[in-house]
Amino acid sequence: MIMLFYRQILLSILILLSLVVHCRAQDSQEDKTYSQRMSEAELIEDIKEFLENADLTRSYVIKTLSGNTYIGKIEEVGSESIRLTTEDGELQILYTKIESIEMVADESIRDGEYWFPNPNSTRYLIGPSAFNLKRGDGYYQNAYVLFNSVAVGLTDNINIGGGVELLSTIVGQPIFFITPKVGFQVDQDWNVGAGLLYVSALGRSLDFNAGVLYGVATYGTRDDNISAGVGFGFLDGDLSARPAFSLSGMTRTSRRMGLVSENYFIDTGGGLDVVFSYAVRLFGESTCFDLGFINNPDIARSFFIGIPYVDFVTNF
Repeated sequence: MIMLFYRQILLSILILLSLVVHCRAQDSQEDKTYSQRMSEAELIEDIKEFLENADLTRSYVIKTLSGNTYIGKIEEVGSESIRLTTEDGELQILYTKIESIEMVADESIRDGEYWFPNPNSTRYLIGPSAFNLKRGDGYYQNAYVLFNSVAVGLTDNINIGGGVELLSTIVGQPIFFITPKVGFQVDQDWNVGAGLLYVSALGRSLDFNAGVLYGVATYGTRDDNISAGVGFGFLDGDLSARPAFSLSGMTRTSRRMGLVSENYFIDTGGGLDVVFSYAVRLFGESTCFDLGFINNPDIARSFFIGIPYVDFVTNF
C-alpha cells in the first residue's frame, strides 16, 4: 500500500514536470508568433507610443529579437533607436531589434539581474497569504494531479476561486470547493485579508458541507514574507467553537528558487495538534512548481521526512 502511494506521488511529479516544460515551450512559441504578426512599422509605433508616457527615471528591461536582455535606464529616445545606460555602459538599441520593453521597480534589479515578479505570491502551498491577485489576473493550480483549481482577481481587493477533485468527478460525485477572499494593503509592509474555504459534493452518497472561515495578516514583500492566520471550521452548519491558527512564510533565495513553509496549530480541546510543511519552490516567469513534505509527530514516526507534496501553478 505504501509503495503504491509513493508510486502515485512519483507519477504526479513526472506529470507536473511535463506540464512545466510544456507551458514554458508554449509561452515561448506564443511570444514568437506575436512578434512575427506585427509589422516593423507597427512595432516602432507601438514602442514610441509606450515611451512617450514612460517615466525615464525608472529602470527598464529590454528584450531583443536576438534573445538578449538588457537592464538599465533609458537616457535618450531617438527617431530610430533608444540610448540605454546599463551597468556595463551605454548602448544604442534600434526599435526594429526590440521584442519588448518593461518598466520595473528598482528593487526588482538585484546585482544587475532582473528578478521577475513572484508568480505565486497569494498562496503558500494550500493556504493563502493576505496578498491578492490584481484585477484580471488569474492562475490555475494542480496538486497531486487530482486537485484542480483556478482563481481570478475580480478587483485588486476581491478574488474568487474554486476547483474540483478529479477522482470523485470521474465517478460522478464531484467534490468541489469555492474560495472567495478579500484583501487590503494597510501600509508598505502589512496586508490583511479574510476569506472562506467552502467544500461540498454533488452526489447522493456524498452529502456534506464543510469549510473554514479565516482571517490572515501578512508582513513583508511578495518575495519575502510571513503570515499569521486564524480560522474557524464548520461542518453541515455547525461552527467550531475552537479556532485553528496558522503561521506560514516564504522567501525567495534566487531568481528562480524559493523556500515555503506552511504550518497549522489546531485546538482540539485537549491541546494543540500541529501540522507543518516545507517545500522548495521553482519559479518561471508565469509558472511555479512546489516540491515539499507535509508532516506532524504522528507522520514522522513512520516517515521521518513527511508525506511528499507536489503542485504546479501557471498564471493567465
